[in-house]
Amino acid sequence: MPHAPQLRRVLAVVSAVVLLLGLAAAGVAPASAHRGGPRPRPHPPGTPPARACIDPDSSAVPISLTVDGGTATGFYALPPRRPVGLVVFSHGWGHSSFSWTHHLTRVARDLNVITVAMDGRGLRFLDTRKPGGQPDTRGWPVSAAAEDGIAAARELQGRCPSATTVVNYGVSMGGNTSGLMAAARAQRRDGRPLFDYWIVVEGVTNVTSTYAGARAIASGNNTARTAVEDIEAEMGGPIETRPEAYRERSVVTRAGDIRDSKVKGVVLVHGVDDGLVDHGQSQSMRGALVAAGVPTQFFTVTSKTDRTPADDSATGYVGTAVDPAYRSPLAGHGNEISTVHIVIATGFERLTALFGGQLPTCTREHVVDGRAGTAPPPGPC
Repeated sequence: MPHAPQLRRVLAVVSAVVLLLGLAAAGVAPASAHRGGPRPRPHPPGTPPARACIDPDSSAVPISLTVDGGTATGFYALPPRRPVGLVVFSHGWGHSSFSWTHHLTRVARDLNVITVAMDGRGLRFLDTRKPGGQPDTRGWPVSAAAEDGIAAARELQGRCPSATTVVNYGVSMGGNTSGLMAAARAQRRDGRPLFDYWIVVEGVTNVTSTYAGARAIASGNNTARTAVEDIEAEMGGPIETRPEAYRERSVVTRAGDIRDSKVKGVVLVHGVDDGLVDHGQSQSMRGALVAAGVPTQFFTVTSKTDRTPADDSATGYVGTAVDPAYRSPLAGHGNEISTVHIVIATGFERLTALFGGQLPTCTREHVVDGRAGTAPPPGPC
């Protein structure tokens, strides 16, 4: 058994290999698909929500807000009954609020909460589209997206004060966005802390690590090069010239600010074989939060279910290089559009449990094994 320092070095190498494999195999719209500068957002006209807090259909409708002199856009949905809470969703890289409209409607209706997803000012929409018709995007505008999410949460909660429980929920790159939201120590209009809970699903909580891995292979890989370009655009340059920007936006360094935000609990969900955002990022985030005294529940998803679609898994990349028909049994990085991928579904299960009274106010670790069927729910804190 290696000593602890040796083990940490081994784990660091494994994490780096996982990230490099993922970036090498991942597919996003190439940089050449977008020419001539930012394109207009393909949003229909949106306005701040009406004072009504109920919609019998829970339809996802556009929202536009003025934030820092610019226009922040997204979609929101109202529940069919008087809302008991509000959930702010932050999307991943290559996605936008369009990828979340079906989730907004479903969660608003099922949990009786207001839901909202914002794009992030500076996000660029491409000509290409994902399966299902959602637009592809470019950009890593996590700072602006965090400001936009906070503005939307304050607007909606202020108009509908019965939405007393406010959840900050991020997926993939949205882990970076939502982490900055959590660290901002934002307040409601009445001065109380804005966010009660933070849920992070396969989240980028160390963008410096993601950037370093992408840059290592950017010369020979278009996806990695695109990631480097987008992250450097957000930071104002490469890490050599902007080290403080990378540190400030790497959420793992902001655990003290998250504690000071008065968040009541954090939930981390991550697939053990994630080939895009390595599982170690959530492990490190958990350690930083626990050290800061923030109640944190960590759900490691090991095996897939039969319903889990193909995903970005590290062993899957290796296996398919040998046998194109190979399908890894381990849980990788889920597509945030999905409702059945085991990692994405586990995040929504934790959100449902939270609004069902199972509050994540204690520190625990859990394993979700898709081969074992439905895992027994954790006991109450």
